[in-house]
Amino acid sequence: MKQTKRVAIIGMGIAGSAVLEAYAKESKRRPDLPLHLACYDESRSWGRGLAYLKDAPEVLLNTRAETVAYDYEQRGHYATWLKETKGLEEAYTSRGLFGEYLNYFTKQTAADLNATIIPEKVQSLTYLPDRQQWLINSETLPYDHIHLCTGLDTMADPYNLQGQAHYIHTPYPLQTSLSHIPADQTIGILGTNLTAIDIAKVALKQLTPRKIWLASRHGNLPVADVEQLASLPIQVLTFERLREIREENQGVLPFEALDALIEEEFRCQAVYFPIYRQERLLPGWEALAVSLENPARVARAELLAMYITRLLNTNWAYMTRSDQSTFWKKYHRTLDLTRSKIPLASVTALLEGKESGVLDIMGGLTDVAPASDEGGFLLKSNNNNQSLKVDYLINGIGLSNNPHEANDPLIQQLLADSLIASHPFGGIIINSQNGQIISPIYGSLPTAQAHGSIIEGSIYQANATYIIQERAHHFVRKSLAHS
Repeated sequence: MKQTKRVAIIGMGIAGSAVLEAYAKESKRRPDLPLHLACYDESRSWGRGLAYLKDAPEVLLNTRAETVAYDYEQRGHYATWLKETKGLEEAYTSRGLFGEYLNYFTKQTAADLNATIIPEKVQSLTYLPDRQQWLINSETLPYDHIHLCTGLDTMADPYNLQGQAHYIHTPYPLQTSLSHIPADQTIGILGTNLTAIDIAKVALKQLTPRKIWLASRHGNLPVADVEQLASLPIQVLTFERLREIREENQGVLPFEALDALIEEEFRCQAVYFPIYRQERLLPGWEALAVSLENPARVARAELLAMYITRLLNTNWAYMTRSDQSTFWKKYHRTLDLTRSKIPLASVTALLEGKESGVLDIMGGLTDVAPASDEGGFLLKSNNNNQSLKVDYLINGIGLSNNPHEANDPLIQQLLADSLIASHPFGGIIINSQNGQIISPIYGSLPTAQAHGSIIEGSIYQANATYIIQERAHHFVRKSLAHS
């Protein structure tokens, strides 16, 4: 009789739920597999993660409902659930509603697997190298395998403002964090991404500000989601062609070859990339206006951007660090602004705020500092040496991808013990073929895998829902290959 394998899933947000569902799939395929699963996370985020806690209805999921699901193999499942249980047929829903959906099916899967739910955060991990096992917190019974799914849930603080009066460092949930801002104030929001846009929408609806400024270094807004396409016939940039190129180059994917294929594929889709990139990187309102004027082209570019993301998800590790950096500089921001589309309802709210004179954008942000004598904050830009003062400042930059900046004591302990190492592009270093964590001391750890946003440097755009789920299933299969 096979010995029962004790497995711990640490963190039960989108990545943890994906790992749990992967075990459910493998258990159906191999019903004789002896497993004991334990799922660790604090109660409020168990089965949904911090990203999908209940919040204001204006805080939207940044993906259309028909494209996300609890299970990546059941595309459209979330949209079906919305219609059947809520009577909703909306393209974009609130993050809190998706969290409710995710929580329901995660708990159902845990029950089906007889998994143990442990409603607490893991504070420490002890590695037993002789047995390749793990002890969690003060427990004495070791686990045979762990899945690190904690994410990096610390907001970036590039201007070192945390702790300053009238500065909201961690804005979620917006419903409560913005409620204490008085009327007739000038509000600054750091960022022009979807997080910053959500903050602006809630502020416009719930507050009566004198002025709201969205401020960032680039000042770029994502494209507007006006038109959708069901599919896009790929002409030259195929998985097979990249495999052939790797074989021709001793297993390496050179940027020059990838670059030529990407530009050619854009041309095949009637999108000339140099011009499209220039349009996407226009400042603020200009880029949004151009995307509204060219919805069909944006829709084609969106599908191609999503396809390239999937393509690189499996090919990123075959590129040298230098070539990865070159790709990042040329393509990443344009692709990111194209994938992360602004829902039409959000576009309407932004344009209404602009027309009323309440909302505006500051690009070229170079510095933010407390206004020494008067209170508030001074924002400086290299655009015509512009500067402005705001009474309140809200951090909409997003999460830091640097493990050394994480507030999580577990991540800091793992770094201190050299069980994990930070990746130059963010997150921690793993073997991208099997998900195994790579330790500076022990090398590849065969009984420890990492998932989700914490591995975004090792796997390109590892924070996309379907990629997290797909990779989790692949990694779990790898971990069970010899069980």
